[in-house]
Amino acid sequence: MNLSLRSSGKDKCEDPDIQLLKVLSDLVEHENLQVRTYVNGTLYSIFTRKKLREEAKSLGMREVLQYLMNQSDEQFKRQIQYILE
Repeated sequence: MNLSLRSSGKDKCEDPDIQLLKVLSDLVEHENLQVRTYVNGTLYSIFTRKKLREEAKSLGMREVLQYLMNQSDEQFKRQIQYILE
């Protein structure tokens, strides 16, 4: 997550060979709350990049996040709402 806060880190996140969104998509439903919190923070940070937002859209990530929001506690719901806005 910390690397995604810097411009150079976000540049690297756009590298298709890394498949960052696939990894984050797999982890967003992790049972550990800390893992989910870091995933949400990373998503929030990288979605400032149009290319990554478009890639996430094509992967159906919005639908996954909306589903999770409906299945989650209030804290996690708020985190997802920030990502989706």
